[in-house]
Amino acid sequence: YPYLQIAKRAKSPIGKLGVGLELLFRHVMFYIPSETPQRYTHSSLVKHLSWCVSASRKFARKIIRSSLKYQKKMQHKQMLIQKMFWISARLLTIGLVVARASHSGTKEEVELADLYAKIARAEIERLFSEWDADTDSLMRPFAEKILGGNYAFLEKHVSEK
Repeated sequence: YPYLQIAKRAKSPIGKLGVGLELLFRHVMFYIPSETPQRYTHSSLVKHLSWCVSASRKFARKIIRSSLKYQKKMQHKQMLIQKMFWISARLLTIGLVVARASHSGTKEEVELADLYAKIARAEIERLFSEWDADTDSLMRPFAEKILGGNYAFLEKHVSEK
């Protein structure tokens, strides 16, 4: 596990910077660009797979940048982690829907896959644009108040129904 050996060196701020740069360098050096399987994909859906490849690369860069920025605090950035989840889920489902529609080849499935991919792409772009919005700092005080019982009146109405 070469990455574990690299991570052991991240004990000082300079070490962390060096480790981050080394991991980024390894990612760039060993990255094998993949081509979308165009001959197996319906012609109207190829653009969505190509977009997914570029969005996946953008997603990886944003994760690396955020990991370097927040380091140990990343685990407390729940809203950012939620955005990561939804982006990865949407990218995966675009690929699955396009593959399924291309395999069947029916006009209706291709149309539905195209529609879903367009909607999911818009959602992913929205999540990318909100990536740096620090909503965690806004949400955290309210989460502490909720756990402290300041909003217990809301629980009363939920338990009655």
